[in-house]
Amino acid sequence: MSIKGMELSDIIVVVLAIGAGIFVILSDYDLWFPVVSMLIVGLWLLYRYLSLRHELKTGKEAVATVVGTERQVRQLNSRVSEQSEIELFAPVVEYETMTQTMRVTYPVYRNKWFEEGKRYPIRYSVRHPWAFCFDCRPQKERLERMGMMLAMILPSAVIYGICLAIAYWMA
Repeated sequence: MSIKGMELSDIIVVVLAIGAGIFVILSDYDLWFPVVSMLIVGLWLLYRYLSLRHELKTGKEAVATVVGTERQVRQLNSRVSEQSEIELFAPVVEYETMTQTMRVTYPVYRNKWFEEGKRYPIRYSVRHPWAFCFDCRPQKERLERMGMMLAMILPSAVIYGICLAIAYWMA
């Protein structure tokens, strides 16, 4: 179910965040607001991560053709590496869904493992046809960015909460 493009889970998260924010700000524990908001966002990211992972596992099979390559050059600010910039490659693929032809740029890679013009088996989400994963590549690649955000937010909220609890206890 969606309302003007927002999923029901997104609406629930927004309502929970607003409600929790109002409750925390009006209570004597207003320093807990960052913890509560980070936990709500972290739980929402966890839900989105798990639902997208499930959608890709149970998605429709198709065959995608690599129609191009996007190249990016990124600067490195590392004292360890002598290389100051790296070249990244992102395959631009085209595939047929049940209702339309999709043309999507996949996330970037340091090593170019794909060839232009070659066809690869994929699995795409029926609900979100632009989200897909290559069957020949690990599925976690598509979910890496969301997982990285999740890995930063939830531990940060827990650590901040522990520090805040210790500060309250010592005061």
